[in-house]
Amino acid sequence: MSKHWFLFLILVFSLHFGYSQSIKALDSLKTIPFIDTLLIDRDINNWSVRLFGSFREQRFVLSNKNNKLRYVPNNPVGVGFGLATKKLIADFTINIIGNEEKATKRVDFNSKLLIKNHLFDLFLQDYEGFEVKNDLNDETIFRPDIETFGIGINYLYLFDVEKLSFSGMHSGLYHQKKAAYSFGVGGFVEYGNLNADTSIIPDELEPLFNEQAQITHSTDFAFGVKGGIISVFPLGNNFYAMANVIPGLGITLKNVETADLSYRPANPFIFDMELSGGVGYNAKRYYVILTVRTDLLATSLGFDNNSLIHETSAKLAIGYKLGNKNRLKPRKNKKTP
Repeated sequence: MSKHWFLFLILVFSLHFGYSQSIKALDSLKTIPFIDTLLIDRDINNWSVRLFGSFREQRFVLSNKNNKLRYVPNNPVGVGFGLATKKLIADFTINIIGNEEKATKRVDFNSKLLIKNHLFDLFLQDYEGFEVKNDLNDETIFRPDIETFGIGINYLYLFDVEKLSFSGMHSGLYHQKKAAYSFGVGGFVEYGNLNADTSIIPDELEPLFNEQAQITHSTDFAFGVKGGIISVFPLGNNFYAMANVIPGLGITLKNVETADLSYRPANPFIFDMELSGGVGYNAKRYYVILTVRTDLLATSLGFDNNSLIHETSAKLAIGYKLGNKNRLKPRKNKKTP
C-alpha cells in the first residue's frame, strides 16, 4: 500500500493544505498566508470538540447478463474524535477490526475545501482484502490478494454560497435560519487500479464468466463533468436537514489484463451519481449531526461485462462548543459563509 503514498502527497501539497482522515475546510479564503487563513481560527468561540462513530465501505461489482459478483471490504465501522472550527473539521478515525486473519487493510482519506465559490473534494482510498459474494448461494470467499486503489479530485463551482452556512451544516457552530440551496457545475479527475495474484473470479465460478472477465490487473484514468444542487432546510426547534444531488458523466481510459490477454474496453463512458444528506440538532452548547452518502460509478468493460463501484458512508457526530455560548450565533448584520 505504501507505493501510492507519493502520489497522494503530491496531490495534497498541490492544494496547499495538510491532511487527516477527514478534513473539511468550510470558509472562503481571502487573505495570505494561505495556511494560516485556512487552518487557524484564533477565536475560541468558533471551536468545538466532537466524538463520532462512522461507517465507510467501498465495494465493487463485476457482472454480465446473468451473473453478478460483489467484492465487499469488511471492518467498515470506526470510532473517533475531532476538532471543529469555523474554518475546518479535523476528524481522526480508528477502525474496529473483527477477525484479524480476514480483515481488510484499508486507508481512507476524504477532504472538502471551499474557497469562495469553489468547492474541492479530494479523496484517496486503498483497500487490500475483499470478501467475494455471489447471487447463486450464500458462500463467501475472502481474497486477501485483491487490492484496489483510487485517488482524485471533484470540483464544483457554486453559484450562491452566501445563503448557505457550511459551518452550520457540518460543524454545528451556527444556525441556518432560512432554507437555502445552491446549484453547482464542475468536473472530476480520477485515477484507479486493481491488482490480484490470480483471476478475481473464484475458481468454482469461472465458468459463469467469459475469458475477458478473468481480470488480474486493471488501470483507469477518468475525467468528466458534473453538476447538481446542495441544500439545507431548517426544521424548527434547532433541527435542520441537508440534501445534495450531484450526477456526472465522463470518459475513462481503461486497460484490463487477464492471465492471457490485455485489452481496452470499446465504450469509454463513465456515469457517476452522488447522493448525500443528513439531519442535525444545534443547541447552545452542543450539537448532533448524522450524515450519509452514497456514490455510484458505472462503466462498461466490454464483451458483455460491466463494472460498478458503490461507496456508502455514514457518520454520527456529537460535539461540544467552546468559548462564550452567547457569541456562538453569527451577527445579524453579517452574512455567514
